[in-house]
Amino acid sequence: MVQDWFRVTAVDSALTLIDEPHTHELLDANIWLVRGRDRERYVHTMQRLRELPVRIVRPET
Repeated sequence: MVQDWFRVTAVDSALTLIDEPHTHELLDANIWLVRGRDRERYVHTMQRLRELPVRIVRPET
């Protein structure tokens, strides 16, 4: 089993992509963290193979 299943990539200060680099591209989950002024929202666009961790460490922006 791969220890770092999810990869976290900052697109800019308000948008972060979370994906699964160890899966086939057709099964990969593209999960977006969108930061607003008052709230944050997770949006996932495909089925994921593993559960999203309770806490995801965000990259410095």
